[in-house]
Amino acid sequence: ETGYQRRVHGGEPMHFDLNLTNTTKGLQRVTVAAHDSRSFFWAGRCNFETDILPQQEAHFHYTVIPIQTGMVTLPAFDIRAGGRVVLTPADKVTIFVYPMNKSTRT
Repeated sequence: ETGYQRRVHGGEPMHFDLNLTNTTKGLQRVTVAAHDSRSFFWAGRCNFETDILPQQEAHFHYTVIPIQTGMVTLPAFDIRAGGRVVLTPADKVTIFVYPMNKSTRT
């Protein structure tokens, strides 16, 4: 599950969250690796590794800065558990990035 801001302006930080649930009966070591993007600059960590207990969730918070306006695709992720890829999101999330907000220009 991914949550993100609905209205985004170029050059302004955009925050989004990735939430993973371990639906297995065992502890899962999970690695989340973000792909590079031509449309966004990563601000902070973009790769994580953690253990998720059975039937529990892990929350990952990301900050990116849009460097391209118009219709852009959010960066994709590879999610690995036990050393193998368990999810490579096939559905790309596309958003519209508005030109820089005039009130934030210096």
